[in-house]
Amino acid sequence: MIRKQCLPQRVSEVDQLYYNEELPTSQVCNTWRMMVRNATMPIIGSVCQETRQVAKHYGHFQQFDHQYDPRFPMWVQPQLDTLHLNRTRLRYVEFGSLDEEGPLSSFSDEAAVKNMATSFLGCIMTEFPVLYTSFFKYHTPHVSTGKVVANRNLEAADIVEFVPPDSHIYTVFTSISIHIPYSEGRRSGLFGLLGDAPIQTVPYTDEKQLHAYGALMQECLLDEKDPAAIKEMTHVLSDDFRLQVGEWKRAAEWLLLAHMWRQDVLSGKLCADKAGLVWKPANNHSKRDNNYLYGRRSL
Repeated sequence: MIRKQCLPQRVSEVDQLYYNEELPTSQVCNTWRMMVRNATMPIIGSVCQETRQVAKHYGHFQQFDHQYDPRFPMWVQPQLDTLHLNRTRLRYVEFGSLDEEGPLSSFSDEAAVKNMATSFLGCIMTEFPVLYTSFFKYHTPHVSTGKVVANRNLEAADIVEFVPPDSHIYTVFTSISIHIPYSEGRRSGLFGLLGDAPIQTVPYTDEKQLHAYGALMQECLLDEKDPAAIKEMTHVLSDDFRLQVGEWKRAAEWLLLAHMWRQDVLSGKLCADKAGLVWKPANNHSKRDNNYLYGRRSL
């Protein structure tokens, strides 16, 4: 039991983060060294033969099948780790048209086979913050009523079609890099008991844990990027961030409901003439866009 407690609970990243500008912060650290450290056998596995057996009981090296991830095999502990699809919305839109199914569908299948908890970047579902706009983002969520799914809606359509209804999926809204000596990280206990879980996810509602990371950053200012990280941490702890998450959740829920409605109509589960009696998302009033379902701007 004591040896098991020494095993890290890691975030196993599938695919690289190509476009940092798609995240709310620009100071995210994505170094090769960090990826390697996060993918190796836990430290406890190198202590003695008995601890190595414990490590092998809960984990093994795994080469992921995801077609956009050419990296080396990673050490994975299905019962302890979270499988994370580290793909930005811009990357998703760029490559979405190359596949009959979007990356999220194959990722979900792979996670289900390995029986692992899953997470992905919230911005691939819909923009975060919701009211931010760019060439690939929209103020108002909208879904085509036709058979062809637009690239911007692939992730929502894939969740409805491929992810089991009882699945629990985590979403990541922002990333913060903490530049500290390895000894300090290990001493803090925030990166695994032995400091061999350098990538962590924290619920935005867990203020105690977030304050612990913030205090560690304040204590170990090693890099010119750290002030930006502290500023981002302050934002995560603010009421504004909680409001932004709430807006995102309402937009994401609307997208999922709209795709469920659309799928049931196209599959014949709902009669097209009577589908509106169950629930009908709003249509744009213009003739040009009357084949789209629209979420309200007051999301």
